[in-house]
Amino acid sequence: MSDLTRLRTLAWGVALATAAALTGASPAWAAAPANDDISQATVVPGLPFTDTVDTREATFDPSTDNAACGAATVWYRWIASADDFVRFDTVGSDYQASLAVYTGEPSDLSLLECNDGSFGLPAEIARQVEAGVTYFIAAGTCCGGGEAGQVGPGGNLVFRVQQTVPPVTDFAVAVDSGVVSRGVVTVQGTVTCDQPATSFVEVTVRQRRGQRSAEGVGSGLIECGPAPTAWTFVLESSTGIRFRPGDAAYDAIGSAYGHGGGFTNTSMIDQPLRLRPGG
Repeated sequence: MSDLTRLRTLAWGVALATAAALTGASPAWAAAPANDDISQATVVPGLPFTDTVDTREATFDPSTDNAACGAATVWYRWIASADDFVRFDTVGSDYQASLAVYTGEPSDLSLLECNDGSFGLPAEIARQVEAGVTYFIAAGTCCGGGEAGQVGPGGNLVFRVQQTVPPVTDFAVAVDSGVVSRGVVTVQGTVTCDQPATSFVEVTVRQRRGQRSAEGVGSGLIECGPAPTAWTFVLESSTGIRFRPGDAAYDAIGSAYGHGGGFTNTSMIDQPLRLRPGG
């Protein structure tokens, strides 16, 4: 190679590097992440587990990736050591990531669940796992087209796996009594949840008074668990008609948010309530 050719080659290299730096483009020779392919999935050795990886050059492989659950993926493999409830998430990532959890073999995967972290929230999957089962987890880019060879855009992924408590599946609100004093009703009841949770309860009491009615609403956040937790709301009528002892009706609605994620709702509409006189 002549000196002139060497100088021209060097000049082209500098020009390309400068253009990439100015435009933010990745050089054409940038490497995909080490766990870009399922055959090179990063092993999760135990819990809790956290991994960070630059996924900007991750690719989409239609033979393993599910386009509906994100494109340009990186892969993790984990064998559950015990029956447990775990959470996979992308909290701390700087882009809109997605997650998909599979069982089976790399050549014959069975999708269990996927989450794309909609509305700007991190992707998160909380689920029951079985001892001895191998789980493959794909962390991808939300809402990509899923075309073969598609790259990125990706970003700095933070992938975490940790034990958590099961979500709330059994949640109940009970309205036990209503007492009227000076036109104001005090309503009492309990909430129960099958797992530790924070619940929101709203109770509306209505009482007909001829062609008009008294109506009041009370609400609050209540920590709940398997043992009943008592609550009390003091309701003033918002209609200008005061409550009095006698027959009434109530609506009760509630949501319980588990400390490990997930929530459930309950409602009771137009239930009878006898308002007793108070002091």
